[in-house]
Amino acid sequence: MNSYFDTSVLFPAMVEAHPLHKVSKAAFRDAVQQGKVVCLSTHLYAELYANLTRFPRGNKISPVAAARLITSLRKTVATIELGAPDYEAALHRCAQKGLVSGVIYDALHLQAALKAEVSVLYSNNFSDFERLLDPADKIELKAVP
Repeated sequence: MNSYFDTSVLFPAMVEAHPLHKVSKAAFRDAVQQGKVVCLSTHLYAELYANLTRFPRGNKISPVAAARLITSLRKTVATIELGAPDYEAALHRCAQKGLVSGVIYDALHLQAALKAEVSVLYSNNFSDFERLLDPADKIELKAVP
């Protein structure tokens, strides 16, 4: 069973001060240890960097540390490259459903998960993914915790 983790799960997994740190880190670690193929998109790298380097409450991670954390993921996960056709598919999905603004970022995660043919997409942002999913999409959404 392949799985995809979006930013709403990986960000807390990387930030000890985050309230969902322990459960997010455990979910990610368990997926890797169980031999499941864990997939991330190239788009996620940019989202994680933006979030890690702006984290509030005096817990901001330096740009160098953020880059190191993110690039270290490549040792344990499969990276799904998104090209122009993938971005266009995400744009068209949003347009056809009448969705606007930042939902496009979750559409890119969904596109990467579809491209990787994963069974499970881990996210704590169900509302956007529920709006984006089509009945034909064979992906189960799971929240952490």
